[in-house]
Parts: sequence; structure tokens; C-alpha cells
Amino acid sequence: MTESFSAALKIVFRNRQNVFWGFAFPLLFVLAFSLFRGGNQVDVQVEILASDTARAAEVASALEQNFRGLESFSVAGVGTLTPEALNDARSRVEQDRLDLVVGVGELPQDASSRVALTAFYDEADVLKKEVSLGALRAFVDKTNLEAAGIADGFVRASFEPIASRTVNFFDFTLAGFIAYGVASISVIGIASAMAGYRQQQILKRLACTPVSPVRFMLAHIGARLVLSAIQVVVIVAVARILGAHVYGNPAWAVALVVAGNLIFLNLGLALAGSIRGGPEVASAAGTAITLPMFILSGSFFSLGGLPLPIRLLAEALPLTPLVQGTRRILLEGASLLDLGPQLAGIAIWILLTAVLATAGSRRLLAPE
Repeated sequence: MTESFSAALKIVFRNRQNVFWGFAFPLLFVLAFSLFRGGNQVDVQVEILASDTARAAEVASALEQNFRGLESFSVAGVGTLTPEALNDARSRVEQDRLDLVVGVGELPQDASSRVALTAFYDEADVLKKEVSLGALRAFVDKTNLEAAGIADGFVRASFEPIASRTVNFFDFTLAGFIAYGVASISVIGIASAMAGYRQQQILKRLACTPVSPVRFMLAHIGARLVLSAIQVVVIVAVARILGAHVYGNPAWAVALVVAGNLIFLNLGLALAGSIRGGPEVASAAGTAITLPMFILSGSFFSLGGLPLPIRLLAEALPLTPLVQGTRRILLEGASLLDLGPQLAGIAIWILLTAVLATAGSRRLLAPE
């Protein structure tokens, strides 16, 4: 058995198609999505326009200093409040070149020289709108209290930040790329290989040698389990180099993916025994099976937002518990003991696909 396993390893790793689909293809996804990390930093571009009066200029100066002291704001400019300047600034907000315009002017016919602030903001960007209006309200409240001689106020608040785990879009999709990379190479790889062996009558010839066809198939399954473990290590390592956040133990991810890979190896054997064609047909059929699972398994989005019938279908797919379990390990620091529902789903699919793989293997070995 050791010799068969060693030979199967050499066959798997010398196959250029295996190397591409197993490593280069998922790594291309990882590289592409590392460019879309979707950071949480908000940057509000603000312009301040003040009328040509001493009081308005004083408030505008204080407002500018306030914005410059806030991390989420960038002061794009400070100018004189005129109808032309205001219309130009509003046009830039409409063109998404500015996020906030604040006009500072004294109220007409007001002996106390009270100042009016008028804010123009992009209503479509909800996050920037809330940040902008919150900062303006805080500035107005503080300025009014100081003007009333209440500098300290009646209530004092202290704020203590708590560091949280940063998870961006790239981190969220990483588990999907790992699961799909393993699933695709297993289904396509073993289906194509067995279809080719059957086409070349290699499986029949093995029956006349000390190496039985069953032992030969088991050796191939073992070699591809080793390949899947290496895939996880390589993909996680490259993702870390590209800036992905990994909070769990990758060893748990390796163990989960290797176990889950039995599902897709079983599917590959079942597929090889069901089709009538060579490696090309098996490869196309394998892609038709794995690609829809990749899209619907929650690799790119949470399943909670899907319509109920589609969500139930997605949760029933064999790739879904593998994606969810791998994501919990990498992003939540979970261990295998924390993955009860995902492990149950994987175990059920291993049993179901084992029945299909057994039937497919019998068809592969049956005389034509």
C-alpha cells in the first residue's frame, strides 16, 4: 500500500493541471480580492464657506480647527460665502467630489450677531452623513455652551476604547477560496484521472497485477488528501502575506478541510463512474458541479440575506458547512469542538457521497 500511495503522490504532483487548479487558480482569487479589503476608515471631505464678517470668520476658524482635529474629516478648503461659491460647492457634492459643505453666516437683522450654520451633504452615503451631522451637532452644542458661560457643562463623559477584531471583505472571502480550491481540484482531478484510466483500460490491467484497482483508487484518495492539506497551508500563508487577518489556528482549518475533502473525492469517483467520456468530459462536468456550489455556499456573502427557499438550498449544499467551519476557525478562533453543526453537516455528506462513490467505483471497474 505504501508503494501505491507513493506512486499516486508522484502522479498527482507531476500533473500540471492539478498544480494549476489546486494552487494557482485559488491563489489568483486571493490575490485579486486582497485589493478589495473594504477598510472601515471614513474620510469625509468638507469645505467651509464663511461670510465676510468678523463673527462668521471666528466661528468658521473654530469649525475648521474642530474638523482638522477629527480623524474622519479632511478639510478640502475654506472660502468666502457667496452665491457663486455655494452653488459650485453644492455641484461638487452632487458629483461626489465633496461630502460636506458648511456655510457660516450671521443671521440678518440680528443685534446679537448670532451665526447660522447651513450644511449640505450627500444623502445617499448614510455612514458619512451620520458622521458629518454628529460632528456638526457636537460643535454647535459646545459653542453654545461656551457662549453661555458653561464651559465644563453639567455632565462629563469618559470613553474607553475596546480593541475588536478587524474583519474585512478579503478576510470574509478567504474561507470560500480555500474550500472551493480544494473541492474543485478533488472533484475535477479525481474524476478526470479515473475517466482517463478507464478510457485507457488501466483499471482493467491492474486487476492482473498485485496492485488491485481498489488499492489504486484508495492510494489516489490518500494522495489528494495530502494535496488538500498543502493547499490550505499555502493559501493561508499567501493570504497572510497579502494582509489577511487570521485569528484562529490554521491547523484546525487543515484538519477540517482534509475531512471535508472526502465529500468531494467521493463526488469525483461517483462522477467518473457516471459519465461516458474521457478526462475532458469529466472536467467539464466537475466544473458544472463545483462552480454553482462556490457561488451559493456563502463564499462572498452571508446566507442570511437570501430569500428563504434559496437560503435553505444553499445551506444544504456540501460546500456550505466547509466554508462556514473554515471561516469560524480563521476569523473567530474556533476549534473543531466548536463546530458541531458544521461537523454534523460534513459527516452526513461524507456518508451520502460514500454510497455514490461506491456505486461509481463499481461502474468504473465493471467490464464494458
